[in-house]
Amino acid sequence: MLPAALMGIDVERFLLNAKEIADECQPYIEAGKNPGFFLGAVLGELYETGQDKLTFFVSSKFSSFPQWIEQLVAESTGKDGKGILPICDEEFSPVSSYKNDRIFVFIRFENEENTKLDSFAAELRKAQKPLLIFELSDVYQLAKEFYRWEIATALSSVVLKIHPFDQPDVQFAKILAGESLKTYKENGKLPEEVVSISEGALSLLDMTGQFSPNETISSALNKFLSQADEHDYVAIMSFTEYGEQVAKSLQSLRNKIVNKYPLATTVGFGPRFLHSTGQLHKGGKNNGLFIQITSETKNDIEVPGQGFSFGVLITAQAQGDFNALRNKNRKVISLHVTGDLVEAINALSL
Repeated sequence: MLPAALMGIDVERFLLNAKEIADECQPYIEAGKNPGFFLGAVLGELYETGQDKLTFFVSSKFSSFPQWIEQLVAESTGKDGKGILPICDEEFSPVSSYKNDRIFVFIRFENEENTKLDSFAAELRKAQKPLLIFELSDVYQLAKEFYRWEIATALSSVVLKIHPFDQPDVQFAKILAGESLKTYKENGKLPEEVVSISEGALSLLDMTGQFSPNETISSALNKFLSQADEHDYVAIMSFTEYGEQVAKSLQSLRNKIVNKYPLATTVGFGPRFLHSTGQLHKGGKNNGLFIQITSETKNDIEVPGQGFSFGVLITAQAQGDFNALRNKNRKVISLHVTGDLVEAINALSL
């Protein structure tokens, strides 16, 4: 809460909102009137019927809030071959294009004028899609949502019969990244990666031998994505610099995938996502197609006292995640960019 206080947020008001919902979530409160229990039961029971993709649409005032829920839900439930997949920042698609594996969540202000959300909600109801709407009277009520989702995540994990506070596959990827760093310290370079296709500033890395060196990156991507089953999802994992233009280019790639292959999609920046969806990628259902993107590090600097740079570190983390996914028999490819990152991503076609 210290950063919030330093930003001028009324911490007492925020915490009073949290206390209000905490009182409503006490064990003696009837299940149907207990907001945390109710949400957890809904998520758990819908998961049991195959609805495991938790899709968020929220007011622009708190557009980043679903990313916090993403970390909470994905890391807590994504293990033992199970897991609820949060979908954040996906653009609206025709309701008819959504499979029956979605749960839709709207978080918005009361009496907010949002014609797009209202229209989309009406279409979802008409199509009888699961829809949960949480309305806030002001931004301080986000405190209630923090608490609600924490309780709900723990309780949905009970329904899934998993341990919400365990993260075995996060540690596994760390171990493999550590092995790459050990190789670097011993040999002065990271383990060499197998390049399947080189095309201008792009190289495609693959360990399955499914692509011919004469193929284009575009044809290889299409071949890779065509493996998807109806209820699979595509995860774009970017171990690159974070910036507005990079994020826009990744969103553009995401839209190209959705338009050609009507699949659920996620976008994550590494290494941040390793502690959220990264656990679910490796510990959850084997129904993901993973596209890793790496790039050269600009203005690289040394990690003090470690014998390697931050650029080497993030590359080792990418290698660790790639190898962990392969070890778990996941479908994964890696695209490495040597030139302009945004230009290279925007040039990808399907």
